[in-house]
Amino acid sequence: MKKLTKKEQIWVDRVEKLLMNPPSKRIGLFTIGDSDLRVYDRSLEEDIDNLMDKRGIDFCSAVDELDAGFGFINADMSIHSTSG
Repeated sequence: MKKLTKKEQIWVDRVEKLLMNPPSKRIGLFTIGDSDLRVYDRSLEEDIDNLMDKRGIDFCSAVDELDAGFGFINADMSIHSTSG
């Protein structure tokens, strides 16, 4: 496996530190596979899950329908959405 440069590793470490220390338990993130992270209200996860089950819609649609989104974090890189 190729290694990151020292500068790249410092950046990755800084991003990880930020993501591991949110200012509250309310902030959640997801992506649909573009260059943005969507910020949403985790305190509404039960409502989001219930709406997905009830209506057969996906996560991002449930967040939109419940007006549970806070906005976006834009990135100048690919952020892929995968499973598995």
